[in-house]
Amino acid sequence: CVKNKFDVILFIEGARGIGKSTLGYKISLRLHSRGVVKFIPQTHLVYSREDTIKLLATKIRHVILSDELINVAYNRDFFEKEQKTLLKAINMYRDSENVLIGCIPKFEDLDIQMKRLCKIRISVIRRGVALIHIPLKGIFLPDPWDTQGNIKKELKKNKSYGKLSTVKGVLIFKDITEPQREIYEAIKKTRRGHVFDDKLLNNITNPDQVFFDRVYGMLTKGHLSKDGLESICRAQGKIISSFRDRLNKKLREDPDKKQTVQAYLDIAAKRYEKSSNGDSLSQSIEETRSTTTTG
Repeated sequence: CVKNKFDVILFIEGARGIGKSTLGYKISLRLHSRGVVKFIPQTHLVYSREDTIKLLATKIRHVILSDELINVAYNRDFFEKEQKTLLKAINMYRDSENVLIGCIPKFEDLDIQMKRLCKIRISVIRRGVALIHIPLKGIFLPDPWDTQGNIKKELKKNKSYGKLSTVKGVLIFKDITEPQREIYEAIKKTRRGHVFDDKLLNNITNPDQVFFDRVYGMLTKGHLSKDGLESICRAQGKIISSFRDRLNKKLREDPDKKQTVQAYLDIAAKRYEKSSNGDSLSQSIEETRSTTTTG
């Protein structure tokens, strides 16, 4: 569709904790690396309806990864002004050649108009395994996703996902790399508060403090490398030297911590060296740098 000058809307569904966001992130990075569309995590990974609409209206040939789309397109929000604005934006800017990826718990709970706009549906059935659905074509089809027919097939004793009328293939996927996850988690912690009541959460949380606390926790647990810290700072627009000074100040004030930032980074470096994936990790870090700085 992108090659034909139209947007693509793709939904990824599945239970909590089985890799919906991981798959969405991997697809976004792959589309970017292949030059199909552009994806810069700190810009295109969003958690609110407002940010989703803004990107739809202003970007051309970009991925818009709406992680946790639960508060963006669900039917219970249909009569809200923002919901109507979202649908209007999708229809108005449908020739912007963007790829909108939404991660959701259950496809069937989507607003009916969203279902009709969806071009690809991916169902993650367990970690690392997903089904690819394409809507059926027909002038008089009441439901292009054949919900009732597929329910009957799925309830059979000897069910086979391959027999579902909309399934066109099985997708096997691996986890994202550790440097990629560091960037993803930092962005998520900063922005996901917007999924719920923005005004309420803004009164009780400070996004910058949430981001700092998250990085501090990763550092003191030995889960943050020097390259990872620098990548996260770049992704969030932080000055690395100033951020390190802030971390060192926190460490000096913490009675349970007697190490410096550099000491913790060295601990992480030694752990990575012992890993059997050391070489591939270094390569992944370089790929992450390219992804976060291309734009």
